[in-house]
Amino acid sequence: MNEIDNNFRNLDDFLNFLNRLNTLEIIHTSIQGISANGISNPINNDRSSFDQIKLERENLRESILVNGVNSRHRAILLNLLNNVNLDNSRNLVMHLAEGITDLALFMRGVFPKVICSEFSDVPETINNLFPIPINDLLCMPYHNSVFDACLSCDVFEHLPDIDTALREYYRILKPNSVLLASFPMAYGQENSIEKARLSEGAVEYLMEPEFHGDPVNSNGVLVFTVPGWDILEKCRAAGFNDAYINFTSSEKFGILASDIPGVLTLVAKK
Repeated sequence: MNEIDNNFRNLDDFLNFLNRLNTLEIIHTSIQGISANGISNPINNDRSSFDQIKLERENLRESILVNGVNSRHRAILLNLLNNVNLDNSRNLVMHLAEGITDLALFMRGVFPKVICSEFSDVPETINNLFPIPINDLLCMPYHNSVFDACLSCDVFEHLPDIDTALREYYRILKPNSVLLASFPMAYGQENSIEKARLSEGAVEYLMEPEFHGDPVNSNGVLVFTVPGWDILEKCRAAGFNDAYINFTSSEKFGILASDIPGVLTLVAKK
């Protein structure tokens, strides 16, 4: 059974590791195993048979769907399990940067004290989202040191200022707590790719505009930055004691991607 779980703190170590993997073989054998045995949810171990799974070979990171929870979601959940003591799950205070998705629905069913928020600056949308909290990740409305864990799933690339968001996450997290974040990563290079930026309140496009799907905005949401490995230095500059990229490839939990045979998750510890 394919089960790989490694942490990396620099680009060179990751590339050396990646070059040793047989990507096609790992993906092929993992899909065979998933077809035969199904997958489990890392948090509650609920098992799903293959006929309950929606799998797209061309986009494994966004698929292997069970009740709306996909491969990269389960990577976040597995990292949550590995980094936070969930024995007292009813009292864990957590923040998830999405509020109307199937992942948010799952989290609210397991963790009563999770805040699942959305973002919009359109009054009509804000009214329609009520009572879902509206949170700007660059200026969050919470006291210092109140959360046991913060989770962000493919949000960072849409932020106009990742550094400010990291400082905000550091501020609201309790000591010894953790930020877990997924994003489409420029995993083959050190520097982040800046595709757009805000200049005097207006968007300045540095490359061809790229938009991703957004449950709140039917027009999609703009990509500002694709993080590279310099995201780790940004975490340390924001105050985090440790930061690394976790690579997980799991047949058991249905965690795969198509370009590389696993999912990358940022783990930043206060």
